[in-house]
Amino acid sequence: GGGGGGAGPQNPGTGVGGAGGGLTGAAGATGANGGSGGGGGTQGGGGAAGAAGQNDPGTASAGALGVGGGGGATGGIFGGGGGSGYFGGGGGGDQQSANGGGGGSSFTAVGASSVSHTQGNHAGDGQVVITFTIATAAIPTLSEWAQLAMVALLVGGGLLALRRRSHPA
Repeated sequence: GGGGGGAGPQNPGTGVGGAGGGLTGAAGATGANGGSGGGGGTQGGGGAAGAAGQNDPGTASAGALGVGGGGGATGGIFGGGGGSGYFGGGGGGDQQSANGGGGGSSFTAVGASSVSHTQGNHAGDGQVVITFTIATAAIPTLSEWAQLAMVALLVGGGLLALRRRSHPA
């Protein structure tokens, strides 16, 4: 699954990052003074960059294939970075807002089965869990006729070897 977005470092608890994973990552939360958090990554594209607050020009970037967007960084108050994933989340807006970055999306290969995507399933370092079952094939067995033919060949070959030993040329 995709990674979660980073929290804006100022005003703790307000500009939290969006949860990653799921077919669409969650958007980052808006900080204390306006602007917006970064958008979550989707199956079709990266999350949008968050808007800056307080008339700031804004420098956050959108997420892209495999990469989360950068958080805005002007005026000394920074937005959180977007989480990586199939498509990364957008970075959170900056300046007086400390908006959270959006979470990245998950990906499933064509032909995969029994896949589940759960947004925000795991906190902490990322992990990938892959489980699989190996299909076992039955070992072929010889039919009774094939067994009789095999015995006849072995006995016949043994008798031929005995005959050659008893009658040297």
